[in-house]
Amino acid sequence: MTSDSQRELRQALLTLHGLLLAAQVVEMEKATGHTMNPNEQLSAALGDPRFAWLRSLSGLIAAIDAEAADPDEADPTQPPALERLQGLLNPPDTETEFGKRYLRELQLNPSAVLAHRDVTALLDSLE
Repeated sequence: MTSDSQRELRQALLTLHGLLLAAQVVEMEKATGHTMNPNEQLSAALGDPRFAWLRSLSGLIAAIDAEAADPDEADPTQPPALERLQGLLNPPDTETEFGKRYLRELQLNPSAVLAHRDVTALLDSLE
């Protein structure tokens, strides 16, 4: 993967992740009746069980960054992060919590659909 395509994919992933995170914050705020400040949002993203479904995507973004920074440090017991990302998103597995929640979000959020399209198009171009 070229550095340009890495940057493009990373930006597309961050956009998708940001949209999903914002949607989860809105859902949580509606459920609790409390508007979260940025510190509360970060804390929730890291530790609240209602955000757990997003952590698989967050972890893969971090793994892709780590593999790009130092390919020799990749975990040899795991498939490459891009391969795992492809498996997570294309198509989402309805048997997993991520897949269920992700598909629901794609149904509710046109911006997430466009971001998903951008990420999967970039992934497909890397094959």
